[in-house]
Amino acid sequence: MVKPCSFAEDVTYPARTLYTLVTCSYEINDARTFLFAVEVDEDGNEIGPDEDFLQKMDDLMKEKAQAAAAGTKGDQGQEN
Repeated sequence: MVKPCSFAEDVTYPARTLYTLVTCSYEINDARTFLFAVEVDEDGNEIGPDEDFLQKMDDLMKEKAQAAAAGTKGDQGQEN
């Protein structure tokens, strides 16, 4: 059973930081409560990623796409 909280707000991605907190919940047996949070400034505005972070993420995604393409090409013509 997964229910969003009534006061949830949408997050703008990519977020600079994303915190995940997990704790036991006693409403039902073996339940867990998950809380996801992002960093905000004093006025409650999300703090977005800087240009350096965005460039690193772009580079990483390009590397992953190239590796996936190379793996797919290497599998052609082989039987399982």
